[in-house]
Amino acid sequence: MRKWVLSGILASEEAYLSHLEALLLPMKPLKAAATTSQPMLTLQQIETIFFKVPELHEIHKDFYDGLLPRVQQWSHSQCVGDLFQKLSNDAHILDLSQVSPVAV
Repeated sequence: MRKWVLSGILASEEAYLSHLEALLLPMKPLKAAATTSQPMLTLQQIETIFFKVPELHEIHKDFYDGLLPRVQQWSHSQCVGDLFQKLSNDAHILDLSQVSPVAV
């Protein structure tokens, strides 16, 4: 039962990482273009649109990379709590209390 639940979490993480990677693709060229004489978006707009995407990707990639081998080499004595604890501890970079609302 635990392996089944963790396999579901692993599949969700894989899909989430795929979506974050899709967001990262246009972010890099947009940032590069923002320093040109005619940028499509300002750096501020890019940071607002892609808020914390690189950080989210890194945190969840680490979690996925840690969970994958444990699920693949499953045993009844397998522990995964440390991965969830690290994920929770890493979430401090996502502290949104300092974010001011964006004017529309």
